[in-house]
Amino acid sequence: LNLPSIFIPIKNSTSNHQYLNALELKNNKMGLLHEENDKTEELMSKIYSLLNDDKLLKQINSNLNKFNRKYDVSSSQMIAKEILSNHEK
Repeated sequence: LNLPSIFIPIKNSTSNHQYLNALELKNNKMGLLHEENDKTEELMSKIYSLLNDDKLLKQINSNLNKFNRKYDVSSSQMIAKEILSNHEK
């Protein structure tokens, strides 16, 4: 949907995959990361940034659009293809 997001990964996910995925998205400026142990004030600041920082919003939207154009599919299509390819194995 190309919506700016704040990713809050589950701390105890298998192999820490949720954190690693969220960190990758954050590092590629496609969203913000908030860890479970981070302070509520920090989350509020991130929410405020997404609501009020036009430069940040444009950057995230631009990076999400580039990613989607690169793979020429929506995220839901990517997930469905991955599930189907693993199911066929």
